[in-house]
Amino acid sequence: MNYGKEANRILQEFRRENEQELRIRKEKIAKEIPDYSSLERDLKAKGLEYMRLSVEGEEGKSLEELEKDLSKIQKKMENLLLEGGYPKDYLEKQYHCSICEDEGVVQGAVCECKKKIMVDLSYEKSEIQEKLINENFDHFNLDLFRETRKENESYSPREMMENIYAFSKRYIQTFPHGESLLLSGPVGVGKTFLCSSIAKEILDKGHTVIYQSSPQLMKFLWDYYYSSFDERDMMRKKYEMLIQSDLLVIDDLGTESISDSGLSHFFDLLNNRLQNHKSMIISTNLELEDIRHHYDERISSRILGEFSVVSIYGEDLRLKKLGL
Repeated sequence: MNYGKEANRILQEFRRENEQELRIRKEKIAKEIPDYSSLERDLKAKGLEYMRLSVEGEEGKSLEELEKDLSKIQKKMENLLLEGGYPKDYLEKQYHCSICEDEGVVQGAVCECKKKIMVDLSYEKSEIQEKLINENFDHFNLDLFRETRKENESYSPREMMENIYAFSKRYIQTFPHGESLLLSGPVGVGKTFLCSSIAKEILDKGHTVIYQSSPQLMKFLWDYYYSSFDERDMMRKKYEMLIQSDLLVIDDLGTESISDSGLSHFFDLLNNRLQNHKSMIISTNLELEDIRHHYDERISSRILGEFSVVSIYGEDLRLKKLGL
């Protein structure tokens, strides 16, 4: 999806709604306050007269009198609205964004309202909108990680996560860059939380993100390739997003059940994105050596050879939160 074009379409719909709502309000006032329409006609006639005299170079008393007349008529119109229980600006066009008046551009720059629409569209298509409410860096808590080191650890889990947090922030700050990450570690050490947190900040920068668990992704690839022509056509937009999104996040690699043909389609997806320098983040409970055994050489060599490996270790945080 081209989020810029879709945002323009939404803004155009806003402008159409603004016009329609103003027309409805005008019809309502014309019906309820007939004198208002009469004054409106007088205002228009005197306004045209004022423009004519100005163009002809008229100066002095005539224009001054017209200005006074115009001001009096406007005041009477405001009073009629107020007496009828309406605000004096009731017949002014209302906008979703008063800054750009729903045009999406201010002084040649993209308005913040359009940026927000594009971000909201990205969230909607990423399929993780609800997930990101709690799984983001605002809820990142270093106190959950052990501060002491074990004999086989170069860093304590807390020191390790401090380093990973700083690395993640640099990854986000310099995005897009084409770098792909493999987050590897046992269950419950924070891999999924980290994936979600990075995805949210990249979404907030206005980039496109698709987030899929590995079982979801593999099922979709199977359905896409082995469906009827009509069904595949309906799924084509999602497949194109898997290929073209700025970031593809695949959570829990290794928990899926796939056939040899499914592996082939997964390889095609990985290969396509890597060749086109499209970033990916993959999380897995598998150790690096297990990836070589679990997947064929084409896939394992792509992942282990072209992804930056981020190893995460420590206790199961989910059990710790439960006090176990």
